[in-house]
Amino acid sequence: MKTGKRESKIHCHNKSLLRCMVVGAHLLFLLSLAPPILAQTAQQSEVWEPLKYFAGSWEGTAKAQPGNGKVEREYQFVLNGKYLQAKNKSTYPPQEKNPRGEVHEDWGLFSYDRGRKQFILR
Repeated sequence: MKTGKRESKIHCHNKSLLRCMVVGAHLLFLLSLAPPILAQTAQQSEVWEPLKYFAGSWEGTAKAQPGNGKVEREYQFVLNGKYLQAKNKSTYPPQEKNPRGEVHEDWGLFSYDRGRKQFILR
C-alpha cells in the first residue's frame, strides 16, 4: 500500500513539473514574438508620419453648392494604429439659396497599402 501512495505522489509531482515546463515553453514562445511585433509597430508608425498632422478635431466654415455652412472634422488612429478614421459633418443652415438647409455626414478609413505603397481611403 505504501508503494501505491508513494507512486501516486511522484506521479502528481511529475504532472506539476510537466505543467510548469509547458507554461514555461509558452512564455518563451510569446517572448520570442515581442521583437517582431515591436518592429512592426515602429514601421507602421513611420508609415503614418505624413498624415499624423490631421489627427485631432477641426472646425471651419464651408462655401459650397448648398450655401454657407459649418464644418466639423475629427481624425483618429484606430485598431492599433492600422487605420486613420475620419468623421466629417457639414451643416448648412436654412438660407436664401437653400431654404430647407442640409446636413452632410460621412465616415471613412484611411489605410496604407504596402503593395502599392500608397494610402487608400475606404
